[in-house]
Amino acid sequence: MSHFTHPCSLFSSKRRHPVYFKIAPPKLPDAEICIDSHLLERAAIRDSTYRVHGFGAENHTIEHDVVYIARDHVLNSIQEFNGCRIAKLVDSWSANLRGCSQLLHEIESWGEPLDGCRTEKPFSLGYHTKWLNPPAKFLPRDWCTLQTALSHSVVEKDKYRVMIFLSTLSYSQHAKQELVQTLLAFATVPVLQIKKPPNYMSFHLSHGFRPDREELVEVTRIWTRLFSSCPEFNLPQFPDENLADTDEHRRAEHQSAVNKHLGYFVDALICQWPEENIRDPVGIDMDTYIFVDKATEAARSCFQSWYRNAKFKEYISETQAILDQLSAKDQTLLGYSFPQPSYHRCPKRSHVKFDDIVERSAPSLSPAHLEKSDSWVCQQDENGGNHDELNSLLIRMLSKSSGHYERR
Repeated sequence: MSHFTHPCSLFSSKRRHPVYFKIAPPKLPDAEICIDSHLLERAAIRDSTYRVHGFGAENHTIEHDVVYIARDHVLNSIQEFNGCRIAKLVDSWSANLRGCSQLLHEIESWGEPLDGCRTEKPFSLGYHTKWLNPPAKFLPRDWCTLQTALSHSVVEKDKYRVMIFLSTLSYSQHAKQELVQTLLAFATVPVLQIKKPPNYMSFHLSHGFRPDREELVEVTRIWTRLFSSCPEFNLPQFPDENLADTDEHRRAEHQSAVNKHLGYFVDALICQWPEENIRDPVGIDMDTYIFVDKATEAARSCFQSWYRNAKFKEYISETQAILDQLSAKDQTLLGYSFPQPSYHRCPKRSHVKFDDIVERSAPSLSPAHLEKSDSWVCQQDENGGNHDELNSLLIRMLSKSSGHYERR
């Protein structure tokens, strides 16, 4: 730690006192480059094992460190239980499931348009953090594609991909377990595997599933002709009327005629349901008050949306009928848990202080043997080994000795 902090303190002093530079101060290195002081401090604590007294190791003890929560730490045993339960169902490729009882209502509650099935590339089942979000965040875009991918799953090849995907969905704090089991049913129930969502780009379920008369009237009213283009504009003036009264009764007659023809037009459109591509209505004076071709084109987009929604509702109704017939057996797991291991660390001091060294007493010899240092050296080889080389070395060292002490 000091190899980093000391140079940083020097650089900091130089930055604070530029007056001591006779010329422009040199550019100092950036202290923050590739350095995380928080991690550096933690590393210094762990590296203190290799330090001794006087190098700062005494200031880095476990009191300054932290115990990190593991990435896979279980915060809620219910989430763990749900993930384990769906994993067990996938492992057995079970068709005994508890599907969503109000599937259409659940899909409508997302409040977003649904995308159709995407076929440009295979859908990747497995883990993704987005599966932990609320279903309304991702299922509107992925529902149709998910159903197609799951219905094409093969147990021998895709079991663990499906397991990881559905376990992640089930583990989310926003998960709805019946909806997760409904997705599993698309993979394991044969009659659901052949069910396909309607082949359209999108579904705006909030628009409804059948023609809405009031909406058609409003759409058609945009394409009504101007008062000056209609016969009422040229109605004669009554003898006792002034110009203002004449204009008022002409406009009233015009509005009454427009409303009547709007009703005829809308009724003619609704009669074509459940056609997706409606035709121009024909009738007496229909084009006198309405731009028929443009009004029909505007209404056609509404009919196409209603038609797509009706097909989607039909598909969901058939799916719901199959889900209602599934027999959900007991899915209770007994005694299943991931116990968190206990932490039994006994910390030890990671350095030796100088006080520890000087506190110990020096080794002592018996007073009776202090003057007899010759007894410290073995005079006779009990094993009778050959020590000629050692004797030769001692003789050479004795010849080079310069005093009595060295000779001893």
